[in-house]
Order: sequence, then structure tokens, then C-alpha cells
Amino acid sequence: INSADYKKLSRLPYLEKYEVSAILKYRELKGNITNITDLIDNKLITKEKASKVGSYLRFD
Repeated sequence: INSADYKKLSRLPYLEKYEVSAILKYRELKGNITNITDLIDNKLITKEKASKVGSYLRFD
């Protein structure tokens, strides 16, 4: 998730375009995302969405 561009992130199942944009903006402003909790706590995705998409994400 920390090195993927818009095109790669938008291919992931369950993520909407506005969520992909929010993730990229967050990364630009705050730096790397360390885990799924970062996405939830910063309101980039919901808990429900995290449970669906989490297995498709890597944070290294």
C-alpha cells in the first residue's frame, strides 16, 4: 500500500476511487501507513471495508 500508485490501488477489490485518493493523499502528507488500523483510525476506510480488503494489502 505504501508503494502502489493510483492505478494499482484502484484495481484492488472493495476500494472505491475516493478511498484510493484519500490513501494516496494521506501517504503524501503523513508518510507510510504501517497497518490496517492506520487506515481505520484516520478514517480512510471503515472497519467493515478493512475486514474485506485487509487480506489484499501489504504494508512493507
